[in-house]
Amino acid sequence: MRRVAFDSALETLADLDAWLASVGIVPKRDRWHEAALMLRRAKEQREYIETGGSLVPIPNYVPALFEAMEVMEVMRAFSRDSSNLVLKDKLARALSGPVSPLKPEK
Repeated sequence: MRRVAFDSALETLADLDAWLASVGIVPKRDRWHEAALMLRRAKEQREYIETGGSLVPIPNYVPALFEAMEVMEVMRAFSRDSSNLVLKDKLARALSGPVSPLKPEK
């Protein structure tokens, strides 16, 4: 398993909207953006704890970490292949699922 620091992951995910737009997908609130948000919250939580604050559990933390790692791998693998229609269809399908696997959308 590859280790990735919060800052490095957040730097990669900062390009998510631009990359999705380059593939022809309009960025919106979806599972990948929720994963990026969860990473930002986790980083803030870590910084808070390091200054003496107490741990406050973050709902769906672990699934979001796995989702964020998957997003980064997909971006890394296909970042140079933005004209592929099959890629666009697969990405659109991946983004259409529930924001959290533990709490389906209504």
